[in-house]
Amino acid sequence: MCCHDWEYARTKVQSLHPFLLGREWLAQLDTADWDTLWSEIQHPECFFSSIQLYMELWDRPVPCLQFNGKEGLVLYALQGVIEHGLSTKEWTETYFKAQQLEVALEVASTHRERYPEAWVVKADIQAFFRSVAHQHILNAHLKNLPAVWAGILVSYIQALDHLQQAQMPAYFRQGFGLPLGIELHYLLAHYLLLPIDQSIRSDKNVRAYLRYLDDMLIFVENEPAAIELLSALTGALDALELSLNLHKTTVYPPGEAAFFLGAKL
Repeated sequence: MCCHDWEYARTKVQSLHPFLLGREWLAQLDTADWDTLWSEIQHPECFFSSIQLYMELWDRPVPCLQFNGKEGLVLYALQGVIEHGLSTKEWTETYFKAQQLEVALEVASTHRERYPEAWVVKADIQAFFRSVAHQHILNAHLKNLPAVWAGILVSYIQALDHLQQAQMPAYFRQGFGLPLGIELHYLLAHYLLLPIDQSIRSDKNVRAYLRYLDDMLIFVENEPAAIELLSALTGALDALELSLNLHKTTVYPPGEAAFFLGAKL
């Protein structure tokens, strides 16, 4: 394996908060033999065999992922490699991390003040993480990842799908879904929507746009532009086997209070 690739991974893992890693993981970081770890990953059917699903109560019961120290090292390392390959431009005003929520709300408020005459489209994706197709994730990532990491991603997605069908077949369709509780899953889903972000920004009727995971806020010139944009967005999501949540997707006229991420704008 290319040592340079491991450096991205090592940097990512070592930057994580100790609470996320756990004490055993921290001890492992000090003594980890990355070559040995890599040799173990060569047998993904064994390496990812102990990942487990469990239900956690948030605002509703949601499936989360549980994994051991070595699996965690590799998954966070994979996240670091993916993030390294993204340009700053691709990340503009799109957010997926919990600590970015306040930033997203501040940006949304700034746009509302800057464009008081704009129509505001608030769009939400139906059951986003439950509905993400594994094949679309692989299509989006494999062409951009070094071969080593592409292989790890394929092996992991296959192991995850097998686990979901074994433990929660009533919740997850085969080939679909990402459990919560691991930042890599937020990144994989977030990355999938980047082409849609770029398409929206290129629309001449769009004044401003931001997204937090599957919540989109779009400021457009007028009502016809809002309707046209929603039609185009529906088509783009359909190509990814996703759809809008019609109960949470709203068009706000100028002067009417808009709501985004639970906050009033």
